[in-house]
Amino acid sequence: MPRSLVALLCASAATAAFIPYYDRPEWSLQTRAFSDFRNDGKCTAAQVATLTAWVTDAIALADAAIDAITSLQAATRPYTGADDWTAKTMHRYLGIDYATGTANDYTTISGEPFILFVGFAIAELHGARYFHRLINTVLGYYTAAKNFMSGQYAPYNVDQSWIFCGDYFTEPKQWSDIAYDSTGAQIPTSPTDNTPLKLEDVPEYISDKTKGNVPYWIDAMKRYAFQLPNTLNPGQQGSTAGGICSNNNKNPQAVHIRTSDRISVITICNPMNRPSNGKNGFNLFPYDKVSDIPFAAGKNMNYYRSGSGTILHEIMHASRPDGQTPDTIANNFQQCATQTNRAAVRHSPECAVVFASAMWLQTKTNNDGDAYVFWSGVAAKP
Repeated sequence: MPRSLVALLCASAATAAFIPYYDRPEWSLQTRAFSDFRNDGKCTAAQVATLTAWVTDAIALADAAIDAITSLQAATRPYTGADDWTAKTMHRYLGIDYATGTANDYTTISGEPFILFVGFAIAELHGARYFHRLINTVLGYYTAAKNFMSGQYAPYNVDQSWIFCGDYFTEPKQWSDIAYDSTGAQIPTSPTDNTPLKLEDVPEYISDKTKGNVPYWIDAMKRYAFQLPNTLNPGQQGSTAGGICSNNNKNPQAVHIRTSDRISVITICNPMNRPSNGKNGFNLFPYDKVSDIPFAAGKNMNYYRSGSGTILHEIMHASRPDGQTPDTIANNFQQCATQTNRAAVRHSPECAVVFASAMWLQTKTNNDGDAYVFWSGVAAKP
């Protein structure tokens, strides 16, 4: 497995910390110096603490989902206790409709019969595994995300993975510009001809021009990235969102993109496209970790959304193949429950965050001896 690099570029200045992919990010953030790539500023201690808390808690959220799903896989129907609560929550927020006995999702684990409802006819088809496959698929999403954050997994079709804080890290270029390598030297025509090449003449870049992509220089990476026009246009630090965080005039807290040349980029939007009340990608949610949120019965899952859910959401994008995690559902748990396209719910990074948060809270309250469940949308007694 290639050892890719993750870099964190904090918004206080265009600064970055290189994090070896095989180190746990929370350790690396605490031990590695931040190097400045453009200005003389450094990332603030508060920003480092936020990123550290997010990554650490996102791993805990993924673990909670993995443990709950694994327990459910080992259980038999009719489910009881925490396994029953997990199944009902999975049904509501991840679209795995085991409970209602529909032809779509009601199947079996460990060789139990599949019950197929066709009008009033009931046929048992032994060996069916649809429910089992759905659970395994969702389990794989969380496992990939956890392994990505823990430095044990290189995402499919990705050469490098980066996290940026603020989308002002690119420099738009023209195809007619002179091409430079990672050392800042002009790229010559050949070993015997020092005539500098234009970007449009570099052999490995030609296909991007043909596709209609345009070049951007990313100084932190010391390389070019290629994307559709305006997509990576830089914003202005502290005042205006760029092409990434304006995102077709949306107002995202964070964005994941995968460039045409295999770079996976997560950007924490600071500033956001339409900021209000001083909010940005770092402080949009009141609490960084789900464990910091004061527990309150009757509160819904929007109340229990933490900043760490942002990183888990974006890592769900980054750790899976491009195009398989559509953002059809915004930061709102109700949409996970009411979206009619249940397959879209299963693939939604935000619904994955909602389920993981519910599992963390369910496990915590159950272990504390005062269990609460969350499939109704609010913290309630089972």
